[in-house]
Amino acid sequence: TINLYSMNDWVIRPATEKTDDREDCAFAELLAEAEQEPKWFISHWWGEAIEAFKECVKVHLQHRVAGRRVDNQGVEELTPEDKRVVFWICAYANRQHSLQ
Repeated sequence: TINLYSMNDWVIRPATEKTDDREDCAFAELLAEAEQEPKWFISHWWGEAIEAFKECVKVHLQHRVAGRRVDNQGVEELTPEDKRVVFWICAYANRQHSLQ
């Protein structure tokens, strides 16, 4: 099971190290095309499996984000606008090499 401790060691920190071309950065800075203003802040235990965390975020979106709709089988779906809601998640938003 992959958790954020593993993700940070194997993916986030190696990808965000200082290089000849740039300073160290946050993982979110590597992925985003522009600044993003978060709607939600998430604080959680890094030992949780990433798949479980993703499911929790999905449930949060379904229950808390406006713009929900129901498909023809009565299942709630997320609108395209809902899928663009920005979350501030420390592991991805912080510059891990700059933390003390």
